[in-house]
Amino acid sequence: MKHKFKASKELVDQLDSYEYDEMLKLAAVLKMLEKDGVTAEMIQKWGTHFKGRSYLQITLCKKKEEEIKDGYIPNFKTSQVLIEIPEF
Repeated sequence: MKHKFKASKELVDQLDSYEYDEMLKLAAVLKMLEKDGVTAEMIQKWGTHFKGRSYLQITLCKKKEEEIKDGYIPNFKTSQVLIEIPEF
């Protein structure tokens, strides 16, 4: 069962604040949501609840950086976005 999704203007305007690769992934996710709607499978995979509201938590990228010049200790920076979805 699908539910319609319409991206808010604020969410679309937020695209400019991301790096290019993150912006492309988020734009693709928004396009997919608007075209196909929100499905139960999407909610099962990416769904989360925060302060009584439902969101899709999408990981945009994971970047690895070396922290110590003597050894290799990876430090991961994970960029995520929360997309609010309507209650069903």
